[in-house]
Amino acid sequence: MMLRSPSSETITLDNAQQVTEIARFGSGVFTPAVAYNANTDQLVVGAAIVERENPGYAGTRGWFTDFTLNRDLVTLHDLVHTLTSGGHTHHYAVGIGDVTRELIEFASWTDVQRIAKRTYTEYLTLP
Repeated sequence: MMLRSPSSETITLDNAQQVTEIARFGSGVFTPAVAYNANTDQLVVGAAIVERENPGYAGTRGWFTDFTLNRDLVTLHDLVHTLTSGGHTHHYAVGIGDVTRELIEFASWTDVQRIAKRTYTEYLTLP
């Protein structure tokens, strides 16, 4: 079977190769996003995927960097703290391209609250 990967490479699958191997993104801009709490909360993250010598484990989609939260630059520490202290999942839909403007506009039209940044500290902070 021949498939075209997101990086436009043609890949041949044999019976032993897992399909997750082909879903690795090439470098570029991406939007990981998710809605929470019956669609009343929305995570709006932007990121870039960069090429690295180490491609990662089987199933890795790419290496994310240059994160934004609600279109503002955010450090990895702050982003991870925001997600973990808020009890948010660690699995997200990832869209190719930057659709953060559209997600913010969608939230505005539908009265959905965007998840706000929580600044990382080296000590416990409760939500």
